[in-house]
Amino acid sequence: MLALLSVLILWTRFHIYFALHTHTHTLSLLALGDVIPCDCIQKIKGKDVKNRRFLVVDNWRVMLLDTDKRNLSNGIVKFVADLKSIRCVRDKKDAKKVTLSVYERSKFASPSDPPQEVYSIMCIFDDTIRSLTATQYIGTGKEELLHRKQSALQKALTQLASITQLQMAS
Repeated sequence: MLALLSVLILWTRFHIYFALHTHTHTLSLLALGDVIPCDCIQKIKGKDVKNRRFLVVDNWRVMLLDTDKRNLSNGIVKFVADLKSIRCVRDKKDAKKVTLSVYERSKFASPSDPPQEVYSIMCIFDDTIRSLTATQYIGTGKEELLHRKQSALQKALTQLASITQLQMAS
């Protein structure tokens, strides 16, 4: 019983260690974050297709992984989106459902034009806690990404200001 309980705890709070392989799009051995299992529903050729996936949120992106049948410690990347371009909306009727939508601006659109929805997928989690956890990970990830970008910009501007002051002094 204790072994079964430890396996269940390990499965629900499994920290994944992945490394991104660009050729095969598989992940292994680099700490990306917590893995949250969910059922994903997407429209393919007008039909709703339901697949079991694992949601991973790291510093820059959101990923949906499929298990690799050959090596269970690996996952195959099925969906990747930058945190800045994703919107996470919880369903009002069912607390377990979360819709992930990717919004991007067209290359030829003016800056005043709103971004267009490029892709949307509905994730159905096993319980409400996992749904809340996923939305919280995405929300805090977006905030941390914004703070990192702002601090990098501030650092670059202070370095530029110090360089210009040195040039004006000499």
